[in-house]
Amino acid sequence: MCKNVSLEDVCDMCSNGDGSRNVRKIAIVSSPLDAFALAKTGYDGVFHVLHGLIDPLNNIGPEELFVNELVNRLKQLSEDSEDEIEAIMATNTSMEGEATAIHLLDLIKQQDIDKDRIKVSRIARGLPVGGDIEYADDITLSKSLEGRSLM
Repeated sequence: MCKNVSLEDVCDMCSNGDGSRNVRKIAIVSSPLDAFALAKTGYDGVFHVLHGLIDPLNNIGPEELFVNELVNRLKQLSEDSEDEIEAIMATNTSMEGEATAIHLLDLIKQQDIDKDRIKVSRIARGLPVGGDIEYADDITLSKSLEGRSLM
């Protein structure tokens, strides 16, 4: 279902062994390794693995990724319940990752899904834990300031 590597319909990470994950919170990642990394953090939602990023220079478009399956999954979730759905864009902050996230956001907005019930978010970007500000580039510092939160 999530397009992660598995012999079952629901992978081990999404099933969490006991089915306690929030199926209405979907982290959209580019690879199974990204899903694994997020699962280690205690993330309580499920995943959707794209198996790549949009990369026109290497002839990889949305057609080569599991984009349509994501859209169909979101539509099905919206039809099954009136509850809110959260789609978390957890792609890399590279040019390809950003392009993929923007494309997916546009695609989701075009769907016949109640816009008040679907929330699309983006993972925060910024300084790594233990990183020194003086060595960070301008874009990273800018994104760190934009994504700041109250303490």
